[in-house]
Amino acid sequence: MSLGSQRPRIEKLPRAVGTHGPKVSQFAKLCGVVLDDWQSYVIDGLFAVNEANEWAATEFGALVARQNGKGEILVAYDLAHLFLFPRLDKRRKSILHTAHEFKTAMDAFDRLRGVIESVPRLGDRIEQVYKGNTAEILLKRAPGQKSLGNRIKFVARSKNSGRGFSADVIVYDEAQELASAARTALTYTQSAVPNRQELYTGTVPDDGLNDSEVFTALRDRGRAGADDRTGWMEWSPEGAEDPDLAELIDYNDPVNWAASNPAMGIRIQHETIQEQHDRSTDKSEFARERLSIWPNARPEQDVVHNEVDLQKWADNLNAD
Repeated sequence: MSLGSQRPRIEKLPRAVGTHGPKVSQFAKLCGVVLDDWQSYVIDGLFAVNEANEWAATEFGALVARQNGKGEILVAYDLAHLFLFPRLDKRRKSILHTAHEFKTAMDAFDRLRGVIESVPRLGDRIEQVYKGNTAEILLKRAPGQKSLGNRIKFVARSKNSGRGFSADVIVYDEAQELASAARTALTYTQSAVPNRQELYTGTVPDDGLNDSEVFTALRDRGRAGADDRTGWMEWSPEGAEDPDLAELIDYNDPVNWAASNPAMGIRIQHETIQEQHDRSTDKSEFARERLSIWPNARPEQDVVHNEVDLQKWADNLNAD
């Protein structure tokens, strides 16, 4: 049986001296969340630390096709930040878990709550659970902790969501649908937070449909490896980032399926992908959703885009 690649084809990680990843994966397993090898590998990158014992990556992006199991990564990530890594100043730690759609955010909340309540030692630490337009799990204050206990809040993103909620950690699920205004409302809540981190998980955006400027910019930083605090992992076929080579990729090649789907042969069967390919009436959709083919913009497109923006700016400047 052919298996998907357990390692990302494109990987750019900040310099680190170690990782708490194995500890997190083991904790998740004890809580009933058993991670695949590739999921644990992502966790290792997320919980890598630098010489100052801070998270090596202040921002981290993962590009992987749908239904490969990113939900387990997010559960393990939320669990670990809520229970394993308190703030060094003993103050309350806050995690903000966001999604584009309300349903996705509430599904993540229900999943995490179910895991916590299935483990008596964790369930006993819950102070309060609230679910409405947003959802929140508040823990009891831990021994030696100042003020209130740690908390995690789940929200659907908007340009005002999260304002007033100072977060140590922010999760952007469905990051392919993340506008600058929505991110701005959230990221500046971390301005005075030490040892912060932002996690972006998403799929390839659909041009003209998704507002993907934030995820696109993160992709560019991650692929370039120029930012020493940015982490990026991407499962995609060889050449998927090159606008010329991407056009030559064989969508019906199992080698490309494996490169794009780490859960192939584990959570997604070879036959399922074959059926999706054969029955697809829009092969560009298959390329986007199943193969994560997302070429960089051609240089001339960047030039034209910049010229248009500058012209609009000049027009507005002279409008009066």
